[in-house]
Amino acid sequence: MKKLTMLAVLAALATSAHAASVAWGFGGLVYLYDGKTAALSTESTATVDPGAYLALVYLGQNVESYSLSDLTKEGTTAKVVDQMSYSITTTGKSSAIGKWNPTGQTYDDTAMKSGASFTVLFYNGSSFDYVYALSGTDKGAAKDSNILTITNADMTTADGTIFATGGSTTAGVVAVPEPSTAMLALAGLALLIKRRRA
Repeated sequence: MKKLTMLAVLAALATSAHAASVAWGFGGLVYLYDGKTAALSTESTATVDPGAYLALVYLGQNVESYSLSDLTKEGTTAKVVDQMSYSITTTGKSSAIGKWNPTGQTYDDTAMKSGASFTVLFYNGSSFDYVYALSGTDKGAAKDSNILTITNADMTTADGTIFATGGSTTAGVVAVPEPSTAMLALAGLALLIKRRRA
């Protein structure tokens, strides 16, 4: 009898250890996009806020569309559940240079319910932004419909995959000038205005 009880406890523990999981990340090369031009993340002109990160965002249950304002509304269920600090591969194999490092990771959640919807966004150091397509006719288009909804009768075995590139290997995030660059620009503007008044 003790053996059966022990086996039942072990089976319960093994079952509780499983969780629904989401494999997510960037994938492909990272370009910084300022709304007009795109620069490969490894170029010397490419700058991004040191506090930037890629975020896996839980949007709610069975979500079909969303906007960035949904992340800040009171009472919203949208929240960042996992993140990857901004880091780009600059050495090693040429095929890896310019990619987000690490390119991906897995988020596990034992409490995830069937119908959970997720997206991947870029936090630029001060606010969230979409990841942008940088190829073909979609150049500069926000990936605002990049949504993964996980549905499964048995959520302990459920999984899904979502990447910020949305299937494209060429995508970008919004570039943020370094604070010193912005301050120099403001100082130059102030001097220009003062000179015109004189």
